[in-house]
Amino acid sequence: MSFRHDAGDGPRGPGDRLPEAIGIGLAAFACWTLVYQVSLPARIPARTALIIFLALLGPLVWFCLRSRGSRPGASPPDWRFRLRAALLALLAGGAFLALCRPDPDDLDFFHRALWHLERPGQAFAFRDTIHNRPGLPLLSPAHYVSSYEPLAALAGSLTGIGPLQVYHNISVLLVAVAFVTVYVLLYRELGLGKGLALASAATAVIFLLLDGNLHRSFGNFGLARCWQGKVIVVLIMVPLALLLSLRFLRRPSPRRLLALVLAEVAAGGLSGPVFFLSPLLVFSVSLTEFFRRSPHREVFPRILLLNLAAVYPAVLGVVIFLASRSLTPDISIWQENMLWPGNWREILGLVLGGNASVIRDLAILFLLPAAALRGRSRRRLLGLSVIIFALFFNPLTGPLWLGLFPAAAYWRLAYLLPLPLCAGLLPACIRTGPGRIPQKVFAGLAASAVIVTGAAAFRSSVLAPPAFLKAPFALRFPARPLRLVRESGQELAGRNVLAPPQVVWVAGLLYPETRFEATRPLITGHIFRNAGQAAEGQRRILAQRVVWRGDRSAEAEEAFLLSLAGGVDTVVTRSRYQRYIESLLEKSGGRWRAKTGGGGYLLFQRDLSRSLEGEKL
Repeated sequence: MSFRHDAGDGPRGPGDRLPEAIGIGLAAFACWTLVYQVSLPARIPARTALIIFLALLGPLVWFCLRSRGSRPGASPPDWRFRLRAALLALLAGGAFLALCRPDPDDLDFFHRALWHLERPGQAFAFRDTIHNRPGLPLLSPAHYVSSYEPLAALAGSLTGIGPLQVYHNISVLLVAVAFVTVYVLLYRELGLGKGLALASAATAVIFLLLDGNLHRSFGNFGLARCWQGKVIVVLIMVPLALLLSLRFLRRPSPRRLLALVLAEVAAGGLSGPVFFLSPLLVFSVSLTEFFRRSPHREVFPRILLLNLAAVYPAVLGVVIFLASRSLTPDISIWQENMLWPGNWREILGLVLGGNASVIRDLAILFLLPAAALRGRSRRRLLGLSVIIFALFFNPLTGPLWLGLFPAAAYWRLAYLLPLPLCAGLLPACIRTGPGRIPQKVFAGLAASAVIVTGAAAFRSSVLAPPAFLKAPFALRFPARPLRLVRESGQELAGRNVLAPPQVVWVAGLLYPETRFEATRPLITGHIFRNAGQAAEGQRRILAQRVVWRGDRSAEAEEAFLLSLAGGVDTVVTRSRYQRYIESLLEKSGGRWRAKTGGGGYLLFQRDLSRSLEGEKL
């Protein structure tokens, strides 16, 4: 296998197309997204939406296979190259599966999908399904239009694998395959030889494993949480949009434009950040092409078509924005200064880090492409980084975007930077092969600068706590709450529960029929504010603090007793608060049974036998 650059930007062979399985999967998910999102305003039941999708799936697969026939005179696929790429994907999948960084956002994204599995004849619920008060609004309308979680739940249920198993693990394997495929094809599009493209994709994976300095760094947000839809947007869909945009600009065709349209529709079903990330990435690519080729007349229709192909997520985002003004008008959770920095530089620092990390990132973004690439590919990738900085990350435009976007959205613009892609170019700088001495010297200096600045900026990898290694198909939950829920599951299932946030997270997904007095404080407060019940939300948060942190204030105790009077029949607390909780339960009246749970938790349940006997009498 040759470790060299391909000649210029000439045509690629069939081995450099999206593999059939990836292309069909992309088209199928785009089809499901359209069916699901049309069913929302039409109030089509979940079962009917699934039947419509399955009816369309057969003709769609037939069309994709028929339209992907070999072109006359095309060279046969390089099966050795594909086999090595598949091996790299399996290795990456093993690493992704073994790495576990549990995230409580799973409850907000996946609970409604699980809730619907028991109600297939109902339309998809446009309301909260977790709290024990009916009629509460969703966390945000963006959660409503996400089609990824309902499909994962349905797939797990229909195949017998299990919804959570599909969501937590099977999806990770698919993401690993898609990541390696997209990045290998991106490197091929940039002119790298097949062997060097594989080495670069492996280096990109290593970069993500090492990039664990911050909670929102590319590694921690991307690789460590790659089963979540919002992370798949950053990890797969944004690079895929870059790949398909570069391909269309190199050689426009209806097939390549359709591929981008399908990718954008599919991306619209994953999570809210895609509403602006993917269209802005395509716009940045088109602007780079405009400045590179502005004298040529054919550049204008190309970039116009390119941006029209990416319009679906943007239109969906506008619809969601308009809907949020009436459905969830209180958006303080997304922009409060107590939660988010007020300065655009500090918000970007949540992803990019301090000065040392920024120097590392600049070396990766500019030195490596300049040393590793040639000709048009070099100008395109360097120009893209320049355009992104000029549009979003400078003292003139940064405050403008922060005024347009909530702080909780602005920091995600940092994921427009092709940092993992450029980091993967390191092997191309240190490769051996023919070349001029000045080029070799510059490549060596660039590689050395990146390695030195990377070592200086390094603080931790994504393997650092709270991440840990798990069995390949174990669920992605924290160990202690998981132990409690597994040991006490029947006591929690279908109950009205007051518990610490981590217990709510695990129990809510393993037993979705259970209802909770409060989830995470920020989420409970936000939902009740948008329901016009801000005081009730704060009361529930105070009640939760009693079992979570042992809050002994008079206001917290009163809130706790009101929760018991309001119907809470199960209380979970930390074992060290046992005596305090028992004293409060005595004040509430009634009889309570205690059970020692696992993981340092204790469970109390109201004894309903006496009240039931009284009703019979």
